[in-house]
Amino acid sequence: MSSGQITISHLNIVIDYSDMFLKIVEEISDVDKQDVKRVLEMRMDELKKFQRIHQILEKFVELCEVFEVNTKVIDDEMTKLKDLQKVPLCNVCRREEFIIDQEDEIKVIAFNLSNDVLKQISEIVSHCEGYFFLRLWDKYGKCATKIKKESLTIEEVLTSVWKPSLDEWSKLYERLKNGTILCIEFNTMWGNFEQDRFRKELQYFEHDKTSNWIDERIEQRKLYLEMTRYKKAIVLITEIKDSYKLSGDFDLPQRMLPFIQDHDVGMSKLDRSFADICRSLRNIDDKKIKCLRSFQESNALVLWLRSVMKNGLDELKVFVDLAYNSSGDDGMDITRVTSFRAAVTGYAPLIFEMKENCDYRQFILLCTKVWRAMQANKCLPEELELQDVLQLTIDEEEGNGQTRKVYTLDDLNDLQSRLMLIGSVVGKEDIDRFCEIFDSLKILGRTFIRMLNSGCVLFSNFQVEFRCDKKSAVCVFVSFGEKHDKKIIRGKRGTKDQEDCLFVRKIADYLTRCLNEWDSFIDAQREKHYLLNYFSMKQLVFLQCELAKLGTDTEPSVKLYPLLSAIKHDCNREDVVKSLRNAQAELMEMEKEERINAPKRDVCDDQRDMGPCQVVKVTFAIGDSCDATCT
Repeated sequence: MSSGQITISHLNIVIDYSDMFLKIVEEISDVDKQDVKRVLEMRMDELKKFQRIHQILEKFVELCEVFEVNTKVIDDEMTKLKDLQKVPLCNVCRREEFIIDQEDEIKVIAFNLSNDVLKQISEIVSHCEGYFFLRLWDKYGKCATKIKKESLTIEEVLTSVWKPSLDEWSKLYERLKNGTILCIEFNTMWGNFEQDRFRKELQYFEHDKTSNWIDERIEQRKLYLEMTRYKKAIVLITEIKDSYKLSGDFDLPQRMLPFIQDHDVGMSKLDRSFADICRSLRNIDDKKIKCLRSFQESNALVLWLRSVMKNGLDELKVFVDLAYNSSGDDGMDITRVTSFRAAVTGYAPLIFEMKENCDYRQFILLCTKVWRAMQANKCLPEELELQDVLQLTIDEEEGNGQTRKVYTLDDLNDLQSRLMLIGSVVGKEDIDRFCEIFDSLKILGRTFIRMLNSGCVLFSNFQVEFRCDKKSAVCVFVSFGEKHDKKIIRGKRGTKDQEDCLFVRKIADYLTRCLNEWDSFIDAQREKHYLLNYFSMKQLVFLQCELAKLGTDTEPSVKLYPLLSAIKHDCNREDVVKSLRNAQAELMEMEKEERINAPKRDVCDDQRDMGPCQVVKVTFAIGDSCDATCT
């Protein structure tokens, strides 16, 4: 043991029983126990250093496997030391004399690598414990291998991989420490890390694991992630501020914009005061954002309401009463007035209480009042929007060219009101014709909406275009289907009836008959299949749409399975897929039997046919008034 020729297995035995060994030494008169104890400690230190270097080199070889490195000099020595217990300690370690540093005094000679190389390899293994340095190691290693086009030597790994990796890592460390690293960089590197792992990654950059900058970056990261979660709300609030020209203090949300819009801003500029804004936004979900979005997009309407209702809601009743009086018995107009009253009442805090000098905190308080109203009326955002059901397209001459102008339903309603006010003998015929056509189109539109709401898929891609110019030979285009399956009917004016409203009413009447037939069909199916009675028509339409998504790239709504649990306890996706496959197999079998047993017939005689037969039916519907051509 004194000369170092003791084998590693014998040294391990002595170390395991060191107390007993030293007691035996005490019984030997000509041996100094303290000298033996000192020699034993030296050999223990040598063995520990060798074992540590051995482990480090094993890890280093493993790290070199991600790119091509010639580690033969290490591999060969590892093979020789396979039966390590029989190897004398002096064959793997020796002590250098006159070395001040006790660590450097012990030299591992087993692998024929200098202390400097072993020290660098030890640092490589230590740094590669961190995820980010490991990425740099991989990047520069593959780059160096690509340039050399053959395996790297250990020396080349130290100069071409370790050194540039360490340089980039050190620069990143400085930027992390002083907070100049950009938010977008920071989020790209560690945005998906859990907090514990993120702290550990930062600690790999710093020997002092409790450095203040680490805690500061962790808090800034939490704040940044929270800000990005509320990105929609923050952007929308600043848009409302600009849209309504609010002069109050919105400084904090405006200062937050660069951070959440991926601009180049350093982490050190993340103000702790942003946390107050985030706390005020925590309860703003997508429904509330939609509510605010409707308010922001209705700027013109809100400004008009403010101008005509100087006393706010006190004047709303007068407007509503006048609107009801002018709507008559028209169900759609009455619904529109009701929606208008609900919208103005619900949004009243923002419409009438939001002054020009309103600041952020006052704005959030007003929003809270609106959201309370939204809880009572879930449709509030939609009621501030005007949904177009019909549109009128007119080709107008402009200069040397022709432009196309589109009038929405609101434009047409406004035009009709103005025409009724200015109507006189002059132009009365044109005004009457416009009103008759427009009223007929509204009837057709309402019937079409009822058809869609009934769940009848035959009219999903139904479209009608009317040519209201009496000089046009073709007066109507009716189309079914989509893309290559589209069928189009062109209706030409007849010699007897040339009134456009007549064509519209004929098609509206046809849709009404189809709707009645469909309703009768559904009633019959409910009687035949009692399980359908568990669902309302609206729910059946929902099931129809969502079940069609199974087997496609689009996943059905999560609401599908709870709804089906009414007829199948704890219904899940597997249950639905299995049922659809069984139904498909049953239908194929039924169709097979029908083809075998059924006599030949005209496809249009079967009212269940969803293709050309429907086109023929529409032809019959308008055929009394015009000549129809199918393409």
